[in-house]
Amino acid sequence: MRFPPLLALLLVACPTDRSPERYPGGSVPTSPVARTWSVEPDLKGLDFSLSEDNPEGSAVPVLPPAQTTPMSEADTRALLSRAPALKEEGTDKQAFAFRKSSTPPPRTGETVPTTFPPPPAGAAPAAQGGPLTVLRYAPDGDVPIAPHLSVTFSQPMVAVTSQEEAATIHPVKLDPEPPGTWRWLGSKTLLFEAKGDPDRLPMATTYTVTVPAGTASGTGGTLAEAKAWTFTTPPPTVTQAWPAGGPQDLQPVLGLVFDQRIDADAVAEHVTLSDKLVTYRLRKATDAEVEAEAPVREMFAHAQPDRVLALVPIEPLPPATSFDLTVKPGTPSAEGPNLTTKSQVRSFRTYDRLKMTDHWCWKGNDGRCLPGGQLTMRFNNPLDEAKFDPRACTSSRPRATCRCGPPATTW
Repeated sequence: MRFPPLLALLLVACPTDRSPERYPGGSVPTSPVARTWSVEPDLKGLDFSLSEDNPEGSAVPVLPPAQTTPMSEADTRALLSRAPALKEEGTDKQAFAFRKSSTPPPRTGETVPTTFPPPPAGAAPAAQGGPLTVLRYAPDGDVPIAPHLSVTFSQPMVAVTSQEEAATIHPVKLDPEPPGTWRWLGSKTLLFEAKGDPDRLPMATTYTVTVPAGTASGTGGTLAEAKAWTFTTPPPTVTQAWPAGGPQDLQPVLGLVFDQRIDADAVAEHVTLSDKLVTYRLRKATDAEVEAEAPVREMFAHAQPDRVLALVPIEPLPPATSFDLTVKPGTPSAEGPNLTTKSQVRSFRTYDRLKMTDHWCWKGNDGRCLPGGQLTMRFNNPLDEAKFDPRACTSSRPRATCRCGPPATTW
């Protein structure tokens, strides 16, 4: 039976069900042909089975080789002579592709004669002609901070040996010389590093650096004239202060933070508080007062303890008044002898008489306050929530409520 191409494709795709229930009488086809199928008139669909073309155990037929007769040489040449002659292409003949040659072996370098054992470590370096000079130095003049002192010479000054041995040679004189160490960076640059907390040269000090005339280098050169210069670190400077702006309480804690170590008692004598007309007396604040003043407490927590000063007015200040907190000229430092030369002023203002400065509410499309909406009032001073009386707010509606902001002294 022949089937259309589409039907033949379906024959391959459909699975085989060889169960006896599919065949009347329980007869199952067992044909050993390579590919068989059957169509039962009382069944729907198609059935097919697959099996080996050569059942197991049967002999495999072997075809005998064909009987041939070799062509003679004359017949072969006659046959090949019919083919057209080969045309020679330009790339048919090429030179043999040799690999890249190896790198030539290294050649012997120049032989440099030397002595053994070598010269002692302390031997002088090779001589350089000309007089000795100071090429560079730092710091110089007024500087905000002096981390170290460095001087560079034009000729080698020491042999490159251990730092302990080289540090014993330092032709530079520093006055005053704080605790610290001298060391060489190479053979030409001398460095002085102060030791302390922090590791820098003390503030509020004028330093003089001298390189004496006749200073000799390691190669025989000498300094014809003395070289001298000065540099100065600044006196105490206020970096942070409280209070600032307003409104402030009538007896606030006055906090000052400086950029260097100070003697709090000595600096307190040079701090004044005035309102342009009257100068108010001050005393040092107690630890409890500093702890109770949150801005000062936080400010001091991030500063070194020997750089802060806290003061309190002995008597309450008048309200609605502007004040200047002044660190006067002549304020001393705990690091050096230099005193401040100009005033350092911070200003603040005590609170004014309490008044409402603004108010607003939630409004609808008609521009009027919404029923049940929030009414907000802003005052010129912080309110003391513990002392606030809701009866101070009046409303035509009995359900109106009032709330206030953070606590503070009011007037």
